[in-house]
Amino acid sequence: TGLLARELGGRRAAQGLAAGAVLIAPSILATTAFYSMNAFEPLVWAGAALILMRILRAPEPGSALAPWLWLGLLLGLGLLNKISILLLGAGLAVGLLATPARRHFKRPGPWVAAGVALAVFAPAAAA
Repeated sequence: TGLLARELGGRRAAQGLAAGAVLIAPSILATTAFYSMNAFEPLVWAGAALILMRILRAPEPGSALAPWLWLGLLLGLGLLNKISILLLGAGLAVGLLATPARRHFKRPGPWVAAGVALAVFAPAAAA
């Protein structure tokens, strides 16, 4: 969360406030107080948001495929943990389609990310 605040232009105080707010948020404390699959879901959501934000803020859209690969890997691992990550993937896709960022769908990045996520999840889906 602190990194997301930095990506949005927040200085050190804003980054610390954002990270501290998440650190003491009751919903986070309740779901991460014991080991369960729910403890990892906020990490996947925040990580996916950070990667996508960096992709969208890149100077040349679609120039690098590596961030999309990382996004696909993160979403695939998230799917192995909890199937509700499908909601995150659908939300990211709708968010891209509903904004001028839809231009990314003309390049291979989003499609590669979806393919990597499905490839990572495929063995668990087949079981």
